[in-house]
Amino acid sequence: MIPDLIVDALSGTFRCHIDALLARHVQRHHADRWLIFSDYVLRQRDRHNDTFAFSIMPGGSHLPGLTEDIRRFSLRDLKDVREVSETMRHLLADPRIMTFCFLLPRKRTLSRNAASARQLIENTLTTIEGWRDRDAHGPVIDRMRKLLEKSKSQSFNVGLLDDIMLTTSFAAFLSVRVCMATTVERIGWFSDRDKITTAYNGIANDLFRVNVSAFCQRLMNGWRGPELAVSAPVEQGSAPWCDAQLRIPDHFAGVVSAWDLGTNQLPATAAKYLPVLTEAVADRSNVHLIKVTSSWKGENLHLDASRVVVSKDPLPPPVEGPFAR
Repeated sequence: MIPDLIVDALSGTFRCHIDALLARHVQRHHADRWLIFSDYVLRQRDRHNDTFAFSIMPGGSHLPGLTEDIRRFSLRDLKDVREVSETMRHLLADPRIMTFCFLLPRKRTLSRNAASARQLIENTLTTIEGWRDRDAHGPVIDRMRKLLEKSKSQSFNVGLLDDIMLTTSFAAFLSVRVCMATTVERIGWFSDRDKITTAYNGIANDLFRVNVSAFCQRLMNGWRGPELAVSAPVEQGSAPWCDAQLRIPDHFAGVVSAWDLGTNQLPATAAKYLPVLTEAVADRSNVHLIKVTSSWKGENLHLDASRVVVSKDPLPPPVEGPFAR
């Protein structure tokens, strides 16, 4: 299943370097309530990477001051500005906020066809139906069964299901990593409103809840996880309550998706990108870019993850001498 593969791929990368920084970050704030805001740039032809961006913020006593600053300085989406203001760049680098960007190739195949997508849904449904308190999750089971029926249609959007599975797996993984670093009572995940969160009767919120519980049980000795909050439905044309907060992952997703990692180049026509990379990403311990790649080995899907180190300092020259090889 994609969620389990995400855990397998990311856990090693986080253990090597990121877990210690994340633990230091959450423990410094002494908060037992946390919020995660996310935005995405996916399947756009003029972008080099599909990017899933998640910004983690402390709740509790930290929330009023942080919310005030965000609403004062986070005023417009990245696409609506010609230049990212200095105050917004400072907000993106704010040490109270920790951001993770997951970069994937635009052309990827996680579910090979509708049949494999149906198998993924069936596996998830089996997991929920196997819970001891399955009776308390009747609405979730009903929505999963409806999704399973929709997956039998020839027009079923397999790519959208993959995007939903990735998004909810990333959000759940980060939630559990926070729980592993400190005592957590409640975590809220709030996503930008798009197909990922609205498709199939909002199944993304259900999958997030399922994944948090499953990951916690797997990684935290059977604990079922913290209390969870998710985005409430928003009427068409209305802005979510957290519109200003969502502009933070919006900026990161927009910039990182445009960055050609192979050539280390940004679009020359968008000068607003470089200041964000140099001031809010490079050498920041609270901003992490993680590249995720997928491959099929026979009938088995394999995921790999690696950290992208961003620095304003050039790499040191290669070591010379008899042991250089």
